[in-house]
Amino acid sequence: MIVVIMIENAIKPIAVSQEMAAKLLDIDRRKISRAVRNGELTPHQNGASVRLLVSDIEAWIRTWPQPAPRKPRARKDF
Repeated sequence: MIVVIMIENAIKPIAVSQEMAAKLLDIDRRKISRAVRNGELTPHQNGASVRLLVSDIEAWIRTWPQPAPRKPRARKDF
């Protein structure tokens, strides 16, 4: 189950399951579980349903390190 709000005819989820968060980010679900255990993401529970706020996930992503700039590859002249 995904909780959603309507924004100009587009459906944007405001909270997702750990499984959906992992799918959306294309990462292993264990990384999401670790972030919850470490307090980096806050779970919200309603009965048996546990969700993560998309805004919390977006903020968490912003804490990830930026990739180092790639060095140009040396070109081989023949």
